[in-house]
Amino acid sequence: MRISLQFLLSIIALLCSLSIGIDSDLYGEADVESKIRTDDVLIAPGIGSHSILLGEPIDPLIRREGRDKFKISQPAAQGELFKDVFHVTINIKIVFDALYYNDSNNYALCVCRGSVVAIIGLIDTGITTEGVSLKSGINNFIFNYGNTNVTRMQGGSHGMYVYREKGIAVVDDDMNDSIDLYIVFSPQIGR
Repeated sequence: MRISLQFLLSIIALLCSLSIGIDSDLYGEADVESKIRTDDVLIAPGIGSHSILLGEPIDPLIRREGRDKFKISQPAAQGELFKDVFHVTINIKIVFDALYYNDSNNYALCVCRGSVVAIIGLIDTGITTEGVSLKSGINNFIFNYGNTNVTRMQGGSHGMYVYREKGIAVVDDDMNDSIDLYIVFSPQIGR
């Protein structure tokens, strides 16, 4: 039995189109939102993490998780995440009127007017929707996400890398090539 080159090329083209279809379904935005709901290690920049979506109302989330799992801090006036919590000046303004800290699951939520506006993950076991493991460190993260459109800030032995157009920031506290926390927020495009 002899197989023609044209037949082989047709089979290869078919397999490539099938794999492209699978990949686009795997990372479609609606599908990512449903995956976040069921996978607490999935980090979707600009969408959510820890089974929580940005824009999600806080009250149903508290009922689902249990009120006793959260420590709540409400400043006297609205705060800005980067300016007031991380003490850095950056052209991203994420306003919150409460912080909800979940010690057992190692995350904090910035809440404004009853909705989640940012998620701060305090563990490095997560994997982004692009397949980047936080455990692999800050250099691997930058290698995968790129050097363009990133704001880098360093103060002493602390470094923060903010991808405002993607909606994610990562922090390396001791500049030892680790990711000590990450922040997921709504993408800030054209600001």
